[in-house]
Amino acid sequence: MAYMNKKLRHYVEVADATFRIPKSFQKFIDKHKIMENLILKHKDTYYCTYCKHEFISKVKIGNQVRCPHCKHKYTVRRFTLKRYKTKKNLILFDKVEDKFVLRVFELCSTYKQDMREFEYLCTEYRRVFFDDYDYNETVESDIVHHSMGSSYVYHYMKHTCWKKKEWGWYYNSSTVGYVEPLNIKKILNGTKYQYTQLWKVITRVNPFDLVYFFQHKLKYYYSTFELLTKLKLYNLALNCEKFNSTKKSFEERFRVSKNLLPFMQRNNITYKELEVLRYCKTPNIRLLRALSGGYNLEWLSHWIDFLTAWRKGLLSLQTEHEYKDYLKFAIQLEYDMKDKKILYPDNLEESHNKLQKLVEICRNEANTKLLQKRYEELKDTIYKTKKFMIYPVSSADELINESNQMSNCVKTYTERAAMGECDIYLMRLCSNPKHSLVTVEVRNNHVVQAKIKHNGDPTKEQMNFLNRWEQKALNKEVLTYA
Repeated sequence: MAYMNKKLRHYVEVADATFRIPKSFQKFIDKHKIMENLILKHKDTYYCTYCKHEFISKVKIGNQVRCPHCKHKYTVRRFTLKRYKTKKNLILFDKVEDKFVLRVFELCSTYKQDMREFEYLCTEYRRVFFDDYDYNETVESDIVHHSMGSSYVYHYMKHTCWKKKEWGWYYNSSTVGYVEPLNIKKILNGTKYQYTQLWKVITRVNPFDLVYFFQHKLKYYYSTFELLTKLKLYNLALNCEKFNSTKKSFEERFRVSKNLLPFMQRNNITYKELEVLRYCKTPNIRLLRALSGGYNLEWLSHWIDFLTAWRKGLLSLQTEHEYKDYLKFAIQLEYDMKDKKILYPDNLEESHNKLQKLVEICRNEANTKLLQKRYEELKDTIYKTKKFMIYPVSSADELINESNQMSNCVKTYTERAAMGECDIYLMRLCSNPKHSLVTVEVRNNHVVQAKIKHNGDPTKEQMNFLNRWEQKALNKEVLTYA
């Protein structure tokens, strides 16, 4: 055994003396062996490497087809296939005294062309000892060698010792793999995690980093995790920290109607899909998956019906930015935003380009009108003391002048301010109101940026004035002038 500290050496020795391969894990290995097979295509004849039967099909290479004999679905490859090999981590969850252990096995599947079948080698090469706090130690077999940032398991070599591994940047996947679920249930029995049903989640979300999940999520939010698994929301359970709320009702916790729970369970939706559902309110899983990860959904939800836009081909991860720009152009041009022909154009690219040209022609006039309208809405936030005053911008020319005086980029905020995405305020000395002092950006009634010339930070006195203004004017408190 290579050098390791006394505590870790003890755990390794106990593990070597007590560890056995349970029958459930052997079945788990056999299941993954079956999954590694292929369908080999020769003209219209297809050969299954698992059941060794031939059948006729028209499926193209690279696609999947189900073998009519064994009923398994495999990827189609050419019958001349050579040097085909796959590797995957299979993980057995175990325990040594007060520590959990991940026993990491590599399943190496190699296709033998002469025999038209696979050869399988499965070897344990790594063990991770950890608890649900901070202890995390990894040992590796001497049959593992490292080269060019990668690890290679030599399955034909004989294991002689374990050695402690100091992980570098290229070992991030050391605990990621397909975890056998039945042994987890057995090991967690009698612990505070026994009712979490972690084993059910793992069968649906492999591959999985069990060490990270225990130490960063489960130990803090295991009761929330248990709730989500009982609701059969297994993918959402992976983001249990986002639902760790004291709010009791389903609507408060998930921010969607409880009527949608059967749909959420049936499709095992992810957190990103839930975020889409919160905006579109439409139980259509294809729609949720098409928009999962979108950046503009909250803004779009104020203007459009997601399902209508998606069905017309206007809304996807590839087109959402262009569609948002198109709608912004329409708003700037004061189009009727209740007109479906405006909201859902037949040709997005053509309509986008047309409105963009019109906006470029009318930009200053349209923005000035919108800024003036916004100014009228914000007039009650104008505030002054004996020394300072602050007021919202009312035109594009004001922003250009401010940008020139302060040597900053606030003039590029013209459209954002006109569209109400943010509000720009100008802070001045009462004795010299034409001279720029501080440029202020406000979102949701809070100051998010305050800069003096050349993007410097305001003085303490200036910030005190801004804090007082934010409390009294932006948050609708009664104004008292100093």
